[in-house]
Order: sequence, then structure tokens, then C-alpha cells
Amino acid sequence: MKIAFIANEMTHRQIWDQIDRQYQLSYLQMGQAVTDYDLVIFDAALDETDIRRQPCSCWMIVNADGIQDSLHYYQIGAVAALGGKYDANLLQQCWQTVESGNIYLPPELLQILAMRQIKKMLSPFSRLTSREFDIFCLLAEDFEIAEIAENLGVSEKTAFNCQTNIKTKLKVKNKLQMNQCAQKNGLI
Repeated sequence: MKIAFIANEMTHRQIWDQIDRQYQLSYLQMGQAVTDYDLVIFDAALDETDIRRQPCSCWMIVNADGIQDSLHYYQIGAVAALGGKYDANLLQQCWQTVESGNIYLPPELLQILAMRQIKKMLSPFSRLTSREFDIFCLLAEDFEIAEIAENLGVSEKTAFNCQTNIKTKLKVKNKLQMNQCAQKNGLI
């Protein structure tokens, strides 16, 4: 597997040196051609707009800042997203999954997604649509409507209308009460 790594600065240098011995790993600068690579790895510290401009079909993120950040990268096309804690073995497992044509989901992300899916079916959330539930979770985590709209790929008007419906259905008045409801039900 031919892999390119693009970052402003090297973090986890020991891990990358170890990986470099096992794979054909190239260190590139943003803007260099990546079309010859099977996988392009971007550091999350890079500007997202620059990442989106890179013409690559198979890419992943390292050093994502939490679950919501990881989910966002998956939504815009990443095949894998790893937080700041990873080692050479995890990277290798991730690449093997991607190389076999699958998306790599870290266990902690799978657990959160599974719990949210289960809890979505329970009261009081069973009254919400899937989109409303997603927006509820993001509002409860203190995201703004504009950020939610961008993350979910919907208009701000749609996100705002969902927020209104959520408040009515769950009988909450504001984001603080949404956060309390989410904490009480184990969503955050």
C-alpha cells in the first residue's frame, strides 16, 4: 500500500518512523500531487478547506479532536479518523481495514454510535426523527446552528426548524435543558 502523510508538523514521530520501515510512506506538503497514492493521511490540524481540495479518493485523518470532530470527517468522506492516541499497531489495523475496502471505525466511536442508536428508540427520544435526534445531540454538546448545519450537510433553516420541533417534542426551552436531558439519558 502506497501511503502519503500530510501535516504542518510531525507529531508522534516515533510511530511514523516505525511505520515508515513497514510501508512505502511519503511525507508531503499540502498541495503536492497525491493521485499516485492508495491512501492519504491528513493531520486534523490542517485547514479543512485545504483537505477538501486535495484530489484523493481514499483519505483519513489523524489527531481528530474528539468524537464530533471524527464524525464530521467521516461525513465529508474520510475512510478513517483517529484521535490523538494511536500507535503503530492501531494504524496498521486501520490501514488493513481500509485496504480491504471498508471504513475503519474506532471501537470507542462504534460504542457511542451504537448507544445513541439504541437510546434513540427509547423514550423520550422515540418522538424525534433521525435528523432531529442528531441535531439534538449536537445542540446538547453546545454546537451552534450554523456548525450543525455544516456538519450534517443541511441548511441553517432546516437545523433551526428541527431545533424548534425538538423543544416542542421534548418540552425543553433552551440548550441548557437539552444538555441536561442528554446527560440524564446518558447521551453525553
